[in-house]
Amino acid sequence: MFKKCSIFLILISLVVVFALPCQTLAANPGVVIDGEELSFLENPPAVVNDRILVPMWVIFEAFDMQVEWDWYSETAIAKKDGLVIRVTVGQREAFVNDEEIPLDVAARIMQGRTMVPLRFIGDAIGADVKWDSSANKAIITSPEVIEEQQLQADTSTKIYFFPVSNGESALIQMPGRNHVLIDAGGVEDGAKLVKYLQALKVDDIELLIATHPDNEHTGGINEVINNFKVEKVIDSGYVHDVWLDKAFQRMLDEVSIPREEDNQQTLSFENASIRFITGKEKWSNPLDDDAKHNPDDYSVVCMLEVDGIKALFTGDASQRLERWLTNRDVKANILKAANHGSSSSSHFTFLNNVKPEATIITPGNENRNGYPHLDTLNRVENMDSKVYRTDLQGIITVTIEEGKYQISTEK
Repeated sequence: MFKKCSIFLILISLVVVFALPCQTLAANPGVVIDGEELSFLENPPAVVNDRILVPMWVIFEAFDMQVEWDWYSETAIAKKDGLVIRVTVGQREAFVNDEEIPLDVAARIMQGRTMVPLRFIGDAIGADVKWDSSANKAIITSPEVIEEQQLQADTSTKIYFFPVSNGESALIQMPGRNHVLIDAGGVEDGAKLVKYLQALKVDDIELLIATHPDNEHTGGINEVINNFKVEKVIDSGYVHDVWLDKAFQRMLDEVSIPREEDNQQTLSFENASIRFITGKEKWSNPLDDDAKHNPDDYSVVCMLEVDGIKALFTGDASQRLERWLTNRDVKANILKAANHGSSSSSHFTFLNNVKPEATIITPGNENRNGYPHLDTLNRVENMDSKVYRTDLQGIITVTIEEGKYQISTEK
């Protein structure tokens, strides 16, 4: 029978052994995790045969692990996020998620305390363990801090195109942990999108761009706002449904998120810029009355530029909006095709202006409308632009660094 850690700690203290061959350790060593020295109270670290003995419960508590004890087999079990570590007294092997791992020193009970090699614990949880002889301390860096350090050291900019069910969403992740989310898929995609963002260690979203009022693009925004701090929203300013627009504004007001309209502004980041090509003035002289009623005509179109590499995001830009863009600076290395690859967009004249080397099409996994249309695929391929599709290839990742880009796919 397993006992929870709170009961177990009353009955027995677990101690970890830190094996340091070829070194003679001084007495009273310390242990530091992520820059903070641990306090051991009545069970301080000890040195036995050049091994540091540290109460295991202190170590596991520092890593937020749940500890259980099997009295019958004298086995300690530590768990966290699907990771299970099992160490049995007297055995020269331990188990990590059922994989047998040999131990330099068998787990043992000394003076009522269970001891296992700390090096094994560090390797099992993905921590970095070093010995500072001058300070007489074991220095441990947790896997979370290691991952954060790696993210901070990454100087590339990445664009992730997510395979949401029947809509579209893309994340721009820049050095310095700046995040820009363009659209959030449909209502049914919100929870899935949150998981994607959490897996990428997104904390704050500096900018959320809602290209136009369409459930396939903005339906998941509520879930995003409920799970992440969003600093600002930019949308087209077009009101297709007064009631829905007021509801959207109330949602932003409740969490004090400022809202702006696209107005051909340029936003600068650490090594990148986002230039909004569209603005509300584009239909001051509409071509026909229908322009007043089609949200696609008001899609936000913006250009990301990083180290000379350009990526054009078009929302659901219609053929009418593409014509308006004809004489604008829209040439780009990478094009996110408008309207999920519909034949109503991505016409030859527009494609000829963009001249994309790669085209990303986001039909949605459920693909209810049969996107992309064959006409669109033919036009893109005739431009010698390589096509990537989220419905066939899953998450599409564009990595930009030092004036070059690389595209990889999940499938």
